[in-house]
Amino acid sequence: MNEDALDGVGSRPSPFFVERVVAEAAFEATRHFTPDLNSGGFVYDWPHRNDGRGGQGDDTALRRFWRFQRTGSAA
Repeated sequence: MNEDALDGVGSRPSPFFVERVVAEAAFEATRHFTPDLNSGGFVYDWPHRNDGRGGQGDDTALRRFWRFQRTGSAA
């Protein structure tokens, strides 16, 4: 899931907001923070901060990675 701002302007939704919306839709969300996902200039292991700064350097390179599974379904 790519959770950039919907209209290309503004900030990304917080991971807490995304995970709440997903839970309300009867899914479980597992967020992956591993640097093993970092490639092609994209960074997945950046710390979430609520200070308006995003991550380090180019914020357009920051991504989040979740695995969604319907609640109650087998893995």
